Amino acid sequence: MTSFDEVVAEDYIPTDRPMRIGRYMLGAVIGEGKSAIVRKAAKEGDKKKYAVKVLNKLAGHRGTLIQLQFQQEVEALRRISHENVICMHDCLHSQKRLYIVLELLTGTLLSIYVAKRRGLSEHETLDYSQQLTSALAYLHKNYIVHRDIKPDNVILDKETKLLKIIDLGLSATCPSTPHLTRRCGTPAYMAPEVTNTTGYGCAVDMWSLGVSIVEMLQGAAPVLNELHHKGNYPKLVQRRNMFAGLPSLSKDCVNFLDRLLQLYPERRMSAADALQHAWVKSCQTSKPQHQQQQHLQQQDTE
Repeated sequence: MTSFDEVVAEDYIPTDRPMRIGRYMLGAVIGEGKSAIVRKAAKEGDKKKYAVKVLNKLAGHRGTLIQLQFQQEVEALRRISHENVICMHDCLHSQKRLYIVLELLTGTLLSIYVAKRRGLSEHETLDYSQQLTSALAYLHKNYIVHRDIKPDNVILDKETKLLKIIDLGLSATCPSTPHLTRRCGTPAYMAPEVTNTTGYGCAVDMWSLGVSIVEMLQGAAPVLNELHHKGNYPKLVQRRNMFAGLPSLSKDCVNFLDRLLQLYPERRMSAADALQHAWVKSCQTSKPQHQQQQHLQQQDTE
């Protein structure tokens, strides 16, 4: 096993001393997570700037898990191309590190934007919800479940109002029959069935979408401390608590949330159905004509 000193020494790269990986020159750190850092990068002969996610595959007992997550993320990103999902350009590895070269996004985390605004209007929330629903419908059509949908994993370009889902490190391939059993994700956004040993599927993303919409509307994630176990299945005692802090909403919005935040996954609305819901459909009628045409072209490619 790699010693602590070796790991720390390898991890420390001063931002004023760029590091080269293949044809990429890594620069300043622009993001940090539990198992990865993100650096700004430039490629030889290319004027574009990139973001490079760097993972330590020798991180003690977590090394194997990190390598698995790297493989899952790369496999998912190679298969997809959607305006609301971050794009991968390349992937590399060294003896001790794994690198995912991604498009460089300008903007802010949706969670930070929502917190600063102390909640968004229903109209603005609708626009962002439609984009997230479109992305999830595309992922699920390609048999990919994200497993960690939350505003912390969404980048918002405040000028164009375009959202992009990031961090597919927990993503997995999931056919029509739910079979995933690994308990993962962020507890506040985690669907109840994730703790059930019988398996789960794409429906977990739809629960997380519902929680994320609630957060957008009220300015903070709902506190779900009303979960109690009955046998091996968690039971939500007072689901209405999730709606308690919300402002006055349209009937379509309430119905949309209600159909996402269903305890049992088989009763939960799918992403494809969500795209046809009256609340989401109303978003298209309020967009300028050129944006509607762009969206329809995107759906055709899906």
